[in-house]
Amino acid sequence: MLPKTLTLLATYQCTAACDQCCFGCHPRKHGRIPQERILSYIDQAAALGSVINVVFSGGECFLLGRDLVEAVGRAHGHGLLTRCVTNGFWATSERAARRRLEPLREAGLTELNLSTGDAHLQYVPAERVRTAALVAYELGFGLAIMVETSEERAFTKEHLLGDPLFAALHRRDPEGLIIQENVWIPMEQGRTIEHDPVHYRCADNPHLMKGCHNVLRNMVITPDEDYVVCCGLTMDQIPELHIGDAGSEPLAGIAARADRDLLRRWIRVDGPERIIQYLQDRDPTIPYAWNRVHPCEACRDLHHRPDLRDAVRRYAGEVAGDVLLRFNLAEAAEEVLTGVGVNEDDVGMADGLTLARVRRPRSEPAPAQKPLVPLPMATPQAR
Repeated sequence: MLPKTLTLLATYQCTAACDQCCFGCHPRKHGRIPQERILSYIDQAAALGSVINVVFSGGECFLLGRDLVEAVGRAHGHGLLTRCVTNGFWATSERAARRRLEPLREAGLTELNLSTGDAHLQYVPAERVRTAALVAYELGFGLAIMVETSEERAFTKEHLLGDPLFAALHRRDPEGLIIQENVWIPMEQGRTIEHDPVHYRCADNPHLMKGCHNVLRNMVITPDEDYVVCCGLTMDQIPELHIGDAGSEPLAGIAARADRDLLRRWIRVDGPERIIQYLQDRDPTIPYAWNRVHPCEACRDLHHRPDLRDAVRRYAGEVAGDVLLRFNLAEAAEEVLTGVGVNEDDVGMADGLTLARVRRPRSEPAPAQKPLVPLPMATPQAR
């Protein structure tokens, strides 16, 4: 199974230092993938023939400046879709937002993802997210806003929709202005973030327990130029997902061996929660608190906990044939869908990072930008 998405985490430097950031990004983090290597990774990904999408994230990818524009243009030149994930710090005004987004549109950028919520609002006001989103919509980008969610959050999706222009656009074109809430999870040992049990990935919510569509379909290059087989929130805490040095070995060679690990295939078809459930069925003495709200938490447990690791070694052989059969059938089904012309932007991106669709040309112009009005938001803490 070859990857469909190349994710470039060119830097872990960010204008924000969000509490429990998945990659520990911070303004004082330095270092990045050199530009010539970024362009090389895009060329190598395109040469694989399976990659359809290049994601620029981090860290804050807009800190790359003109290098980001060049990289987007390189990917677009290969016929690849492109996505930038950003906190929108640069949208200090409509003019500033246009100055950053228009060169990216000319380079061929397909989608813009904006991140906000209580943690982000300590550093980036909601008005900037609003400005970035409205300008991006007018320029025709695929657009998604991801809002952090937890039980004690102050800022919600409804705060964004409380703005009349946002609400009108969302009603008229919900796939053109996607606003989605994503659970915020603890990254530090001993930290907890409370969530409503409706989010628990357990037997009471079986619809949440499903295969991971990120692993193996996403190849991630970190600032240190590690090749990682997924872009999960806990990937940097799971050494087994880092399978090669992209700086010294061609991507094609690393990608070719990525799916040889049985556990990765098992995670792909069943997801970490169902694997843990199976292990508990085989050994009822294994304890597990079924209060995880994100598959990456369960994946971290599966790789970190000695009892779960030992259980995988003991029982994986029992399901190996079934896992391999379903894995190969799923891969074949994807090829069939592609062969009959079902596009990834119609069924959702393979990496599972966003539901944003590629925007089709509109028959009517976007509404004129209105003067900014304050949005209700969490009160930023002093830093």
